[in-house]
Amino acid sequence: MGLPLEDTFVWLTADHGLTYGWDSTPIGVEDHKNPLGILLAPRSYLTEEQESALLYNQQNLVTHYDIHTTFKELARMGAKNPPPEPVRAFNQKNAIPPFGLNILEKISPNRTCAEAGVSPQWCLCSRTAYGSDRKITNALQEAMLNEITRLVEGEELCYDLSTFSQNFPPPRNYRVSDGKYYQATISAVKFKSQIGKGLAFQAWFVYDDKTRTYSVESIGRTTEYGPEKCHPQLHNPNAKEFCACRNTYTFQ
Repeated sequence: MGLPLEDTFVWLTADHGLTYGWDSTPIGVEDHKNPLGILLAPRSYLTEEQESALLYNQQNLVTHYDIHTTFKELARMGAKNPPPEPVRAFNQKNAIPPFGLNILEKISPNRTCAEAGVSPQWCLCSRTAYGSDRKITNALQEAMLNEITRLVEGEELCYDLSTFSQNFPPPRNYRVSDGKYYQATISAVKFKSQIGKGLAFQAWFVYDDKTRTYSVESIGRTTEYGPEKCHPQLHNPNAKEFCACRNTYTFQ
């Protein structure tokens, strides 16, 4: 094609697309944490040390933070007047640690998920187990419905789902990583939808040993949520993912 590929780096990445239930199996859960990542690097552009580092890092923990850092470094190397590297102020509140490493240099095989900026629920090194303790599933259900209610607070066109717990049965089971981080899904039952779409949510929780409570760390809707009749009228556009519109759904 006439492209100067002898000095072009290509990074191929993708999500898993539709899993058709594969991600609910133990192997699928782990595979879901490990998306495609392929780097095509021109040998003519690499030193022997850099090529050796790439081969070495194939079996080490590498993330998209690292690819971003590496591409920034490559851009600096190819620039006649490279811009200075920005300095991060770690003494400032909410400062972001520099998770990214240059993969053209060897990365320690002992690198941890915390050092790489990978949260425990997405860490391949986490110890994962499964459970169905009814006390825990009830607590996860309650925490999830309360969080959804908080996210649509002030939106009168949305249901307060915490008052419809009978329509969102506790999850049948849950996944727990490192004995502390839980994942579960709830789905609506006994309801009618004018747009033929369901209501299901998935969340990650953190268990607090001192208070013996489960707090929602992240949550999302696993069923398609648009367009619903009341969404254009919401004051907070971010609420639409969690809003069950009163003029769209009827709970029995």
